[in-house]
Amino acid sequence: MKKIILLMIFAVATVILTTGCGDELLDKSPYGVLSESSFYQTEVEAVGAVNAIYNPFTGMWSNGLYDSHYFLGLNVWSDDFEKGGGGPTDDAPMEEMNNFQIVASNSLVSEMWNSCYRGIFRANKAIEKIGEMDIPSRDRLLGEAKFLRALYYYNLNIRYNGVPLIAETGMADIKNVSRASAQEIWALIEQDLKDAANGLPVSFSGADLGRPAKGAAQGLLGRVYLFMKEWQKAADAYAEVINSGTYRLMEDYGDLFTNQGSDNLPESLFEVQSVVGKSSSYIGISRWMTPRDVNGWGGWGFCVPTESLVDEFETGDSRRPETVMVEGDIIFGIPYESSWSPYTGFNTKKYVFGPELGTEESDCNLKVIRYAEVLLGYAEAILNGASEKANITGLQALNQVRKRAGLPDISALSLAAIVHERRVELAMEGFRFFDLVRWGIAKEVLGANFDTNHDEYMPIPLGETLINPNLVQNPGY
Repeated sequence: MKKIILLMIFAVATVILTTGCGDELLDKSPYGVLSESSFYQTEVEAVGAVNAIYNPFTGMWSNGLYDSHYFLGLNVWSDDFEKGGGGPTDDAPMEEMNNFQIVASNSLVSEMWNSCYRGIFRANKAIEKIGEMDIPSRDRLLGEAKFLRALYYYNLNIRYNGVPLIAETGMADIKNVSRASAQEIWALIEQDLKDAANGLPVSFSGADLGRPAKGAAQGLLGRVYLFMKEWQKAADAYAEVINSGTYRLMEDYGDLFTNQGSDNLPESLFEVQSVVGKSSSYIGISRWMTPRDVNGWGGWGFCVPTESLVDEFETGDSRRPETVMVEGDIIFGIPYESSWSPYTGFNTKKYVFGPELGTEESDCNLKVIRYAEVLLGYAEAILNGASEKANITGLQALNQVRKRAGLPDISALSLAAIVHERRVELAMEGFRFFDLVRWGIAKEVLGANFDTNHDEYMPIPLGETLINPNLVQNPGY
């Protein structure tokens, strides 16, 4: 998968449509130039079109949905991390997120929006064209394209609470389309993920390892239902994953976030594939979080854990030393000192690969959907009244996650237990802020600087509202 994603990306991205010139000789397509009418002819070309949908995931700086810049900004939006770095003026867009002072011209906001719609356009084109083809892998490729479109729309909807719904490439007057409601976007995502689950295989192997399989669609669907508060549907989707027997928790939590042998393990339902040496396709987050200017580490010291997060870990929780660095820890053979982080005294450990790292590149995939999240999501759905459909109870699901961390079972499900377990299990994975919002406790947790009527969602990018008068801005921006 790491190599396949980059192959033939140019095929769709550079399609050139020719126009008539009144002369048959001039009407012919130039040699060496791909046209839409000549491209979608073979299975190889269909695969290339789907591969191209992944391209907006990654990129240097803030040019990709899951790039280092935006991903770290997402985490400092919560109470788990402070921005860090070289001070308040170092990376102003991320500082705005850290302090709930985001403006509509924030570059992280616009780049995330643009990345998602680039992916959506490519998915729309692939779905339309592959749907007309007669090839053996048609259903699988359509499922993959619909999963990716759903993932892009999911990322938009949780951030903006309703966005323009563009599900076809031939939509007229696209620059004047109004925002669909959040409910309408959820409905599209739900249908796409159901279609994807029906078309995707149970697993991939070989060169295709890393593509989303059936479990990825079901896992993301379960997450979507949590946002929709469709508790029984969430439990049903998660139960499909649990009962499949395809996924399991790894014995060692830290094995998921090292730079060797940690990719596409049985705990992962879906990962963003990192390709070292390809500037547009690597997950460059390690150097951002590595301690700043100490012991030759050469890091930039961004995204530093808060004391609140560190205190959340129970005594003996094996996830703590794999998530945060604290005084006395031995980090790659070096005793950690709190002075390495002048902001909070702590540094991030998850996705940090050592002082020898000389570049921003990180040869480790970014985990997007993990089996631990599935177990915790199932437990939450059961807590909210859903019937148990998996071959384990909701309480057993949560206790499986705790057992892997070396902690004793709890005796009963509660919202407090769910909130606690998701925070420590999924720290640095981009869940915390959105969890607080959907639980309705963001103001209580995030404090006086947080305005429920303003800060739960991002502004529609300024550039979009300037060119489209029908885009209504979110409140307060």
